[in-house]
Amino acid sequence: SSHSGLDYGDQSGAMGYGYTQHNFPQMCFNAAKSWQLGWYSEKSLDVDLTNGPHGIYLDSFVDYENVPVGEYVLLKIGTMHTIYNKQK
Repeated sequence: SSHSGLDYGDQSGAMGYGYTQHNFPQMCFNAAKSWQLGWYSEKSLDVDLTNGPHGIYLDSFVDYENVPVGEYVLLKIGTMHTIYNKQK
């Protein structure tokens, strides 16, 4: 998006701006956008709290390929979304 008269000048999100330096800064979509786009769908869970609390393992999405069955990288809890990121 445009900012200060510059095409793609808005640095507030990952959609409209890119950096010319390698690995600076690294940006990713937030949890709600990842859910909306269907990313990580095989390891996502829509948590239903009507039956009380749950014990859920939330792993880092950067380890997606190694996350065991029954563990997740993206959760939707009501209208909230959560994702865990870690530096590798």
